[in-house]
Amino acid sequence: MDAFQTPTDAWPQLDCRAGITDLLEVVVIFPALTLMIFLMVYLGRAWYVRAALEDAAAAGARWAPTSLSGTQGCAQARRAMNEVISKYHLNPAGAEFNITLDSTSLGRWGRGARAIITAQYRIDQSVVPVAGAKWGNPTISTRLVVPVDYFNNRYTNGWEVCH
Repeated sequence: MDAFQTPTDAWPQLDCRAGITDLLEVVVIFPALTLMIFLMVYLGRAWYVRAALEDAAAAGARWAPTSLSGTQGCAQARRAMNEVISKYHLNPAGAEFNITLDSTSLGRWGRGARAIITAQYRIDQSVVPVAGAKWGNPTISTRLVVPVDYFNNRYTNGWEVCH
Protein backbone atom coordinates (compact mmCIF):
# COMPACT_ATOMS: atom_id res chain seq x y z
CA MET A 1 0.00 0.00 0.00
CA ASP A 2 1.44 3.29 -1.07
CA ALA A 3 1.78 5.98 1.61
CA PHE A 4 0.36 8.62 -0.73
CA GLN A 5 -2.89 6.90 -1.64
CA THR A 6 -6.06 8.92 -1.49
CA PRO A 7 -8.45 8.07 1.36
CA THR A 8 -10.99 6.57 -1.01
CA ASP A 9 -8.39 4.17 -2.31
CA ALA A 10 -7.37 3.12 1.20
CA TRP A 11 -10.88 2.06 2.23
CA PRO A 12 -12.71 -0.79 0.60
CA GLN A 13 -15.62 0.19 -1.58
CA LEU A 14 -18.94 0.21 0.27
CA ASP A 15 -22.05 -1.02 -1.43
CA CYS A 16 -25.17 1.13 -1.68
CA ARG A 17 -26.83 -0.53 1.37
CA ALA A 18 -24.40 1.20 3.74
CA GLY A 19 -26.30 4.49 3.39
CA ILE A 20 -29.59 2.80 4.24
CA THR A 21 -28.04 1.17 7.31
CA ASP A 22 -26.72 4.52 8.51
CA LEU A 23 -30.10 6.12 7.95
CA LEU A 24 -31.90 3.38 9.91
CA GLU A 25 -29.40 3.70 12.76
CA VAL A 26 -30.10 7.42 12.96
CA VAL A 27 -33.87 6.92 12.72
CA VAL A 28 -33.84 4.39 15.58
CA ILE A 29 -30.94 5.54 17.77
CA PHE A 30 -31.51 9.31 17.73
CA PRO A 31 -35.11 9.25 19.08
CA ALA A 32 -34.16 6.65 21.69
CA LEU A 33 -31.17 8.70 22.82
CA THR A 34 -33.27 11.87 22.92
CA LEU A 35 -35.95 10.12 24.98
CA MET A 36 -33.28 8.85 27.38
CA ILE A 37 -31.99 12.39 27.86
CA PHE A 38 -35.50 13.72 28.57
CA LEU A 39 -36.08 10.86 31.00
CA MET A 40 -32.81 11.62 32.81
CA VAL A 41 -33.81 15.29 33.13
CA TYR A 42 -37.28 14.30 34.41
CA LEU A 43 -35.92 11.87 37.00
CA GLY A 44 -33.02 14.17 37.89
CA ARG A 45 -35.39 17.01 38.74
CA ALA A 46 -37.46 14.66 40.91
CA TRP A 47 -34.34 13.36 42.65
CA TYR A 48 -33.16 16.94 43.29
CA VAL A 49 -36.49 17.89 44.89
CA ARG A 50 -36.39 14.70 46.97
CA ALA A 51 -32.94 15.66 48.28
CA ALA A 52 -34.17 19.19 49.07
CA LEU A 53 -37.22 17.84 50.93
CA GLU A 54 -35.17 15.39 52.96
CA ASP A 55 -32.77 18.18 53.89
CA ALA A 56 -35.66 20.49 54.81
CA ALA A 57 -37.38 17.80 56.88
CA ALA A 58 -34.09 17.09 58.66
CA ALA A 59 -33.74 20.81 59.47
CA GLY A 60 -37.29 20.84 60.79
CA ALA A 61 -36.61 17.70 62.80
CA ARG A 62 -33.60 19.36 64.39
CA TRP A 63 -35.46 22.54 65.34
CA ALA A 64 -38.97 21.33 66.27
CA PRO A 65 -38.24 19.17 69.33
CA THR A 66 -35.68 21.47 70.98
CA SER A 67 -37.98 24.35 71.89
CA LEU A 68 -39.57 24.95 75.27
CA SER A 69 -42.98 25.46 73.69
CA GLY A 70 -44.68 23.64 70.87
CA THR A 71 -45.76 26.83 69.16
CA GLN A 72 -42.23 28.20 69.12
CA GLY A 73 -40.84 24.81 68.05
CA CYS A 74 -43.26 24.62 65.13
CA ALA A 75 -42.45 28.17 64.06
CA GLN A 76 -38.71 27.48 64.25
CA ALA A 77 -39.10 24.26 62.28
CA ARG A 78 -41.21 25.86 59.55
CA ARG A 79 -38.83 28.79 59.21
CA ALA A 80 -35.84 26.43 58.96
CA MET A 81 -37.61 24.24 56.39
CA ASN A 82 -38.59 27.26 54.27
CA GLU A 83 -35.02 28.55 54.34
CA VAL A 84 -33.61 25.19 53.29
CA ILE A 85 -36.10 24.88 50.41
CA SER A 86 -35.26 28.40 49.21
CA LYS A 87 -31.51 27.60 49.36
CA TYR A 88 -32.21 24.82 46.86
CA HIS A 89 -33.78 27.49 44.59
CA LEU A 90 -37.26 26.02 44.98
CA ASN A 91 -40.37 28.01 45.80
CA PRO A 92 -41.19 27.57 49.52
CA ALA A 93 -44.84 28.35 48.75
CA GLY A 94 -44.98 25.13 46.72
CA ALA A 95 -43.91 23.05 49.71
CA GLU A 96 -46.26 21.74 52.36
CA PHE A 97 -44.80 21.07 55.81
CA ASN A 98 -46.62 19.39 58.70
CA ILE A 99 -45.43 18.87 62.25
CA THR A 100 -47.68 16.54 64.23
CA LEU A 101 -47.67 14.36 67.31
CA ASP A 102 -47.08 10.62 67.10
CA SER A 103 -50.18 8.67 68.17
CA THR A 104 -48.13 6.62 70.65
CA SER A 105 -47.35 9.77 72.67
CA LEU A 106 -50.69 9.59 74.54
CA GLY A 107 -51.81 12.97 73.21
CA ARG A 108 -49.17 14.97 75.10
CA TRP A 109 -46.28 16.99 73.79
CA GLY A 110 -43.14 17.01 75.86
CA ARG A 111 -40.57 14.57 77.09
CA GLY A 112 -41.12 11.12 75.68
CA ALA A 113 -43.31 12.36 72.82
CA ARG A 114 -42.32 11.94 69.21
CA ALA A 115 -42.76 14.63 66.58
CA ILE A 116 -43.59 13.64 63.00
CA ILE A 117 -42.27 15.99 60.34
CA THR A 118 -43.67 15.52 56.83
CA ALA A 119 -42.76 17.52 53.76
CA GLN A 120 -44.39 17.46 50.32
CA TYR A 121 -43.60 19.27 47.09
CA ARG A 122 -45.40 19.10 43.76
CA ILE A 123 -42.89 19.36 40.92
CA ASP A 124 -43.79 21.25 37.76
CA GLN A 125 -42.39 18.89 35.14
CA SER A 126 -44.17 20.55 32.21
CA VAL A 127 -40.86 22.15 31.19
CA VAL A 128 -39.37 18.72 30.40
CA PRO A 129 -40.23 17.88 26.78
CA VAL A 130 -42.04 14.59 26.10
CA ALA A 131 -41.52 13.06 29.57
CA GLY A 132 -43.26 15.94 31.39
CA ALA A 133 -46.36 15.60 29.25
CA LYS A 134 -46.31 11.81 29.43
CA TRP A 135 -45.86 11.32 33.19
CA GLY A 136 -47.21 14.62 34.54
CA ASN A 137 -46.31 16.47 37.71
CA PRO A 138 -45.45 14.14 40.60
CA THR A 139 -45.72 14.99 44.28
CA ILE A 140 -42.59 14.10 46.21
CA SER A 141 -42.90 13.54 49.96
CA THR A 142 -40.77 12.53 52.90
CA ARG A 143 -41.45 11.83 56.58
CA LEU A 144 -39.24 11.88 59.68
CA VAL A 145 -40.11 10.87 63.23
CA VAL A 146 -37.97 12.37 66.02
CA PRO A 147 -38.24 12.24 69.81
CA VAL A 148 -38.74 15.48 71.70
CA ASP A 149 -35.42 16.45 73.24
CA TYR A 150 -35.23 15.04 76.75
CA PHE A 151 -32.66 17.41 78.16
CA ASN A 152 -33.40 20.73 76.47
CA ASN A 153 -37.10 20.79 77.35
CA ARG A 154 -37.59 22.03 80.92
CA TYR A 155 -41.25 21.15 81.22
CA THR A 156 -42.74 17.70 81.24
CA ASN A 157 -45.63 18.73 79.01
CA GLY A 158 -44.29 21.95 77.52
CA TRP A 159 -45.50 21.44 73.96
CA GLU A 160 -48.75 22.48 72.40
CA VAL A 161 -50.01 20.87 69.23
CA CYS A 162 -48.73 22.61 66.07
CA HIS A 163 -51.29 24.26 63.83
